[in-house]
Amino acid sequence: MSLRPKIQKTEALLPLALIVLTALGCWLRFSQLSALSLWIDEGFSLAAARGILEHGVPRLADGSLAWNYFPAHYLMALGTILFQDLEFGARFFSALAGTVLIPAYYLFVRRLTHCPWTALLAAGLLALLSYEVSWSRQARSYVLLQLLTILSLTAFLRFQDSPGRWSIMSALGLGGLAVLTHPAGYLAFLYMALCLPLGIRSHRFLADWLRDQRIFFMILTVLLLLAAILVMLSGSNSGIAATIQRLGRDHAMNYSGLYLFFLQAQFGYLLPWAAVGMVLTAVKLPRTIIPLIICMVAYFVLISWYTMLFHFRYALPLFLFIPLFVGYGIVAPMQWLLRVPSLARKAGAVLLCVLFLAGLSTARLDFTPQPHPDLGFTAPTAPWREACHWIRVDHAAGGGISHDLVTVSAFPMFHDFYLDGQGQKYFLPHSLSGYPGHERDHDPHAGAETIHKASRLAAMQRGYVFLDDFGLRMIKNKGIRTLLERTPPVFVARGPWGFDVFVWRLPLSS
Repeated sequence: MSLRPKIQKTEALLPLALIVLTALGCWLRFSQLSALSLWIDEGFSLAAARGILEHGVPRLADGSLAWNYFPAHYLMALGTILFQDLEFGARFFSALAGTVLIPAYYLFVRRLTHCPWTALLAAGLLALLSYEVSWSRQARSYVLLQLLTILSLTAFLRFQDSPGRWSIMSALGLGGLAVLTHPAGYLAFLYMALCLPLGIRSHRFLADWLRDQRIFFMILTVLLLLAAILVMLSGSNSGIAATIQRLGRDHAMNYSGLYLFFLQAQFGYLLPWAAVGMVLTAVKLPRTIIPLIICMVAYFVLISWYTMLFHFRYALPLFLFIPLFVGYGIVAPMQWLLRVPSLARKAGAVLLCVLFLAGLSTARLDFTPQPHPDLGFTAPTAPWREACHWIRVDHAAGGGISHDLVTVSAFPMFHDFYLDGQGQKYFLPHSLSGYPGHERDHDPHAGAETIHKASRLAAMQRGYVFLDDFGLRMIKNKGIRTLLERTPPVFVARGPWGFDVFVWRLPLSS
């Protein structure tokens, strides 16, 4: 008896299953979105968003322009207008992008593999991955980058299947937005460049179309080049050109082992399934899959040799493609089993499901909202809001008013976010990474006055110092750091991964 009618009836339920997955993903991303305070990197983004609200451009407090990641910052500025809750408004469009990414990813994988079951499994995995959910709940640009990359690649795959001007314009336009959102958006253009020579119909059409649209193409090329220059000059932590220059040099470090360990910790024993799916898809769909594998390997090498900052979040672009290989690694063997005799089919299907569920049980997945984001020890998510609330209460208990509040911090932007920006704020120079050239001697985000010497800090008679563990360790002046380390804090706000915030009351005394 043919199984095809049963399969067709089951496939009719795919849209419903996708709706359920999207709803679950939305719940995971939006539930208690404002429960935790902003942390350092979110503060940097929000400072740029506030500059947009005040000046129309991302102008920081010191007058400099922060154009890196600016599409995300404009959305963040809009979110703070739409919602009074600061954290919810700042994170709203990131959570929305994470939700929209689920059906968009389904459509991408389905068009790439021509297999709806692979697409559903991949979208389900992306919807539930703890690290993916956690970054969808941050006021940062990474998930928006993922969404724009997937939309660009989907438009390009449509162009490959059915060449047309609107599909290639959409692919280029969305890819350009991805680049402006984060330098890793160049992955979309690398994939297109690798695929075009393999698609005979598409590259012939493209050549004819470009001859007819020379002026448009010239304008688009200039815009993309300007975007590239803007990204390279923006001071982004993802310096692609600098990373390439450091490859293989003596002072370069290879983080590939740490990234592989991290991926294994997130996907567990689903990674072997991804390896199987990678081989099977490369054999069946070489023109589209082999360029994708090349892009993944190139990006993995790039982040492995990037030495100035090490963060697990740099692996997020890889999260876009591993689930599709996991899904195909499960679905392709199952489809093969459907063509074998009944008894062997049932036994093989049961064994395959058991192995898949065993692998699934080792992956880090969220089925209910989690109280703390799974960002890992490379993201200092300290509880700044709780520390500032204690300062506000203690200041008021001493008879003080907001206009005479004095604070000292390595990140005085939280004085603006949580203490209304009133009173006086001071800045402690520090390093962002511990590497030469990453020291900050002035505060670009809050315009606070700099304290360079320990003697000046010791002479201050009123106010508060508040620092997280990261800021305390990275203070540039050893005398200031020693003075704070010898003085017991009056309050400690406990945070995940040991990223606490310490509060000292001035004057300091050991």
